[in-house]
Amino acid sequence: MGRGHLTDRVLSADGSGSSLAPESIVRLEDGRLVLLDQTRLPGERVEQSYGDWREIVEAIRSMVVRGAPAIGVAAAYGAAVAARGGREQFERACDGLAAARPTAVNLRWAIDRMRASAEGADGDDLVARLEHRARELHRQEVDRCHAIGEHGAGLLGTGARVLTHCNAGALATAGYGTALGVI
Repeated sequence: MGRGHLTDRVLSADGSGSSLAPESIVRLEDGRLVLLDQTRLPGERVEQSYGDWREIVEAIRSMVVRGAPAIGVAAAYGAAVAARGGREQFERACDGLAAARPTAVNLRWAIDRMRASAEGADGDDLVARLEHRARELHRQEVDRCHAIGEHGAGLLGTGARVLTHCNAGALATAGYGTALGVI
């Protein structure tokens, strides 16, 4: 099966698998955040769509999205969604999103980067810039996990036993996996 075999499949209740691309976990689509609802797994594969940043805050709090990296990516997309309502709404959303899960370090990190990207922009330029930046942050998160997997794979010998702590797979990292990316 090879390295990564655990991170690119989601098992259904009947044991069958399905592909799990980063965009199937979290994505921006038509100005809305779309999340794979992790509260419904493994029994059902359901996507939820959010057009208001307050709904996104609730999705983070209620664990529709889990794992610090995935939460950070969702917050970045949430900030981009909020920017459609103008700069004031964007700023309120950043504050609200940052408070949604105070212990999720990636959430604050993503919001800080979205705020920096918003500097000097307004209107359509603000929205376009933030949508681009959120997608870029998502891609960088997946790339980081791939790099972790590449560097860590050589550290595991044949028959190695691995114990992970917390959420370490594709769902938690918005696309590939940290510790599970190594496996």
